[in-house]
Amino acid sequence: MSEETESTPTRKRRVIHWNPDAGKEQQRSRWTFKRIGAWVIGGPVALLLVAAVVVRGTKLVLGPQTFGGAPAAAVAAQPESAAVTFANETKSQFAHETAVKGLAQVAKLPQNHPSQLAQRVVLERGMIEGEALLERHDYANALARFDTLNRQIEEYIQSVAAKQVAQDGFNEIMSRIKELEPSRNLMPEALEAANTAAAESSRYFKEGSFLAAKRALEAGFDELAKLVQARTDLIGSNLLRGQQALSQGSKDAAVSAFTTVLQIAPGNEDASTGLKRAETVDRVHALLLQADTQEKQGQFKAAADSFRKAFELDALSARAQEGQSRNTRLEKEARYSTAVAAAQAAFARSDWQVAIEQAQAALQVYPDKAEIKTLITTAQRNDHVDTVKRALQKGFAAEKAYEWSSAIDAYNEVLALEPKQKEATDGIVRSGTMRRALADYEALIEQSEKLEQQAEFQRAIQSYNNALSKKPAYLAATDRVIQLNKRLQFQNTLVPVSFSSDNSTMVSISGVLEPQKVGTRVLQVPPGDYSVVGRRKGYQDVIMKLIVRAGTTPPPFRVVCSVKSG
Repeated sequence: MSEETESTPTRKRRVIHWNPDAGKEQQRSRWTFKRIGAWVIGGPVALLLVAAVVVRGTKLVLGPQTFGGAPAAAVAAQPESAAVTFANETKSQFAHETAVKGLAQVAKLPQNHPSQLAQRVVLERGMIEGEALLERHDYANALARFDTLNRQIEEYIQSVAAKQVAQDGFNEIMSRIKELEPSRNLMPEALEAANTAAAESSRYFKEGSFLAAKRALEAGFDELAKLVQARTDLIGSNLLRGQQALSQGSKDAAVSAFTTVLQIAPGNEDASTGLKRAETVDRVHALLLQADTQEKQGQFKAAADSFRKAFELDALSARAQEGQSRNTRLEKEARYSTAVAAAQAAFARSDWQVAIEQAQAALQVYPDKAEIKTLITTAQRNDHVDTVKRALQKGFAAEKAYEWSSAIDAYNEVLALEPKQKEATDGIVRSGTMRRALADYEALIEQSEKLEQQAEFQRAIQSYNNALSKKPAYLAATDRVIQLNKRLQFQNTLVPVSFSSDNSTMVSISGVLEPQKVGTRVLQVPPGDYSVVGRRKGYQDVIMKLIVRAGTTPPPFRVVCSVKSG
């Protein structure tokens, strides 16, 4: 089917003109909306003007009796029929253009259901039939056909829009049905009707009747609205009854009213709050009596706490709120007096930290007390002097015990208090030097042990000797170090090793012998593990491991490259 009428230039339609010789003229271009409007409005007017001129002229020539009686009626019938034909053609052309645009819009819409494909086929067929009627100049039937087609197009467009609405609406109505299930007893028929409507909507949707599916959902939502209204009325009346019961102190009546609300609306906050208040009426009263007794006995903190608990249970209790505020103030005054007394007593016995802590506790109650600030300043100054002395003494004691890290920590404490304190600075230098020497000594001993385990005895001996040069004078050799020394002394000797070759193979021993041709030789080799390599051009290399230990003589070695390469 063509998208626009203009897209089919081979089709030609005869236009009815008032000029009898119109068929002899060259066919005019297609009708446009502007031309159609001009013809619809101006055509009848022009027709009447022409007719009036013709009739007037005829009467002047042939006499006034010319247009009288039955002949006059017959003459008037012919223009009326032509006018109807012209109007039908104009309307059918306009309806055709509307249908073309409608189908173009339809083509852009999603098509994801079999029923939509079938409807599209019907629309295409309607366009073909209408255009065929236009070709035959059957404008009345063409107009009727295009009017029907345009209604079908509009219904199709509405159906596509209704599809998504129906799909979303189905999910929504099922959610609402589930939400309103606790209220079923109020209007069970409404909930069942909504369920039925949802089922019908689902069936229509599967059949592709999306408008029907949408209308079914709308009916279902109307049923749910009835249930919602009934639920709203019941909730309102019971909330009012519950509030009245609370104001009268009737626990059972309040519990009954709020429980009724929660049975049909489990998430109702007003009912939940009211039920909570109703359930604690007796506890609130008991706490208020207890708080009164505690306040009379001077237990202000306990009284404030009791009033607070009562207020937490019933936030509308003015008595609980006022009592908490009053006892909080009285408790602050008592806490301040107690802290000041404790601070002054600690200051008198030179317990500066306790004096500072208690004075600061007093300032937390009343931050603007100048006398307490003065007490804190004096106590801090005295504590600073005593702290420096204690830290220096701790550093000196750690040095005497050769605990260099502890000494450094102590001196750092001093420097944190007094950055330029000379005794602490000198102490850090002394202790740091000794700690580094001790660390170097331990690291070299450990390195020597590892080298010994790897049979690198000469390096192990060198590392051991370096360790002895770092050892602090006060430090006695441990059994571990003594045993290491003995093992290294035993391996600190040369062992004769005999080996031979064919004077053609280049022989090398790692760290002992550079590559050279030899016959038979005896070398003095320090204990250790060595790699012996033989190389000869055109032959495969020979690699052998030589293990040399003090106290044992290794067997003679023969190194010859005898296997040709390649």
